Amino acid sequence: TDGIVNDINEASSLDGFLMSIPLRSVPIQLQPDDPRYRRVTQVQIRNEMGFVSGRFGWCFVCRKGANFYCINMRRPICGVECKEFLQTQMDNVDQFVTGQGTRDAVDELLNALADCLMIFRSNAVTSAQGLPNAVQPMMLKSKILSLEILLSIVNSA
Repeated sequence: TDGIVNDINEASSLDGFLMSIPLRSVPIQLQPDDPRYRRVTQVQIRNEMGFVSGRFGWCFVCRKGANFYCINMRRPICGVECKEFLQTQMDNVDQFVTGQGTRDAVDELLNALADCLMIFRSNAVTSAQGLPNAVQPMMLKSKILSLEILLSIVNSA
């Protein structure tokens, strides 16, 4: 029975460790005393394009490994080119909102808006689902991530 007790202790400590890893690679607000972001958990995971994750996951623009993040937009990036591209896209959104954008930029943003609505609906469905009695850590993390995304959307609206 000692082996079973050790397995249970190891599993509970692993669950505790996994729950201490933040869902976001870059915090929404800079909080230097947040213990989840004081420790760097480096993993070597390949994404759908075959790129290994960087220190902050994958680049928000090109999906390569992101060892940097944009401090203004709080997004992981791989380098200067992607930061400039991201800034240009954000400027286009600002021009669209103020009614100063070109027709091509408006069409591109409308397509992006349709994608955003599809993702929003998916997150809303995931957030609305109840949790089973035996909660698995990955299901819980998925639900928390969906709720955080919805909270971020509501706070920025």
